Order: sequence, then structure tokens, then C-alpha cells
Amino acid sequence: MRRRAVKPAPQPASRTSGSGPNSAHAAGVDSVKELKHRGAENLRQKMEEVNVTTERKISSTVPDVMTVNDWVQRARTMEYRITD
Repeated sequence: MRRRAVKPAPQPASRTSGSGPNSAHAAGVDSVKELKHRGAENLRQKMEEVNVTTERKISSTVPDVMTVNDWVQRARTMEYRITD
């Protein structure tokens, strides 16, 4: 029997668009499942650090702690489903 991957339910584009998700990915967050285990303050600090130290800035601004905390809280409450 073949195993299926567990993926989060689709979200509206407004939840994943913009430079914030790119900054989070550059800071080491590769999935929603991983995001839900992160602390907002530490993640925001890492995002700023990565943005400053990269040769080309990922974003002109880094989201504030409240925005990053909102992402983490949403990740913790997202429903997951099995897809093909």
C-alpha cells in the first residue's frame, strides 16, 4: 500500500502572498507544520538577520512581531488533509 503525503488544506492567496513568506522560508521555515513550532519573536529576529546579511535583500521591510505571531497562530489552527 502506498503512503500519501499529508498537506495543509488550501488557503486563500492573501495568506501566503507577499515578501513575508519568502523571508520566513529564508529564515529556515519550510512548511506550515514547521511554522507552528516556531516562536514569533525568534522567527522575526531571524528573518531580519537573514534579510540584512544576504547579498540582496529579500524584502524592503520585515514583518512586525504581531504579524509573525498571527502566522504562527494560524499555522497552529490549520486543518490538514490527505492528498494524492
